[in-house]
This record gives sequence, C-alpha cells and structure tokens, in this order.
Amino acid sequence: MTGPGAVDLIRHLEGRHVNVALTDGSHLDDYELVSAGRAGVGSLWLFANGADTFIALNDVTDVSEVTEPPPAPIAAGADRPRRGVRTTPASPCRH
Repeated sequence: MTGPGAVDLIRHLEGRHVNVALTDGSHLDDYELVSAGRAGVGSLWLFANGADTFIALNDVTDVSEVTEPPPAPIAAGADRPRRGVRTTPASPCRH
C-alpha cells in the first residue's frame, strides 16, 4: 500500500485487531493495529503476543478488521479466568 492516501485508508482501524496481507503472499492474522503511521513514517505498528512488529507499507497489500473473536484458549491456559468474568462467588443477599 503506497501513496499519500494509503495511511488514511487504514487509520480508522487503529486500536482494532486486523489481518494484514503482505506482498510475499503471507498473512499476519489477529494483530492489534497500534499505528498506521504518520507523515514521514512508512510502516504499520502492530502488536501481538507481547511483541511489537513494524511492517513497511510497501510490503502490505491489504488490511482488514478481524470480524470473529479469537479462538478460545486450550490446554495450559484454558483454566485461567477471562477478563471481565467474575471469579469469586457473589455474596449472599441478606434481608
């Protein structure tokens, strides 16, 4: 994705999870788009699995928002509580 309007086309996806198609035919799936770049910056800033990744805009052919939630964790992480889920029982009501 090149040209002055390329960044503007994907800037609205900042802060969302995206899939990125690259010119070599590979894909980066379910990354958070931290920044689509600004004037003078020719790269996407992506984040996943605790690491930042920077991809040159010239290497990107498509960026799309992830529309399905990521798969549920399996095996080792399956028994950990998920964010936003109550992990302690509610206290009984007293009348």
